[in-house]
Amino acid sequence: LKCLIVDDEPLARREMMQLLSMHPGVTVCGEAASVSEALSLTETQKPDLVFLDIKMPGESGFDYVARVP
Repeated sequence: LKCLIVDDEPLARREMMQLLSMHPGVTVCGEAASVSEALSLTETQKPDLVFLDIKMPGESGFDYVARVP
């Protein structure tokens, strides 16, 4: 299962990485601090699952969902 972590807070991303590392079937294919970064990684990495922060500066997690193909 390829996962993408999207959160503007580095500590939150690190915590999620640690939690996911306990699951051998899960691979983190990237981290993003913004919607634009997340969209770029989504296009190149094609994750199966996205752990998405809702409240971020600029665009929200809902903006990401609305723009994902």
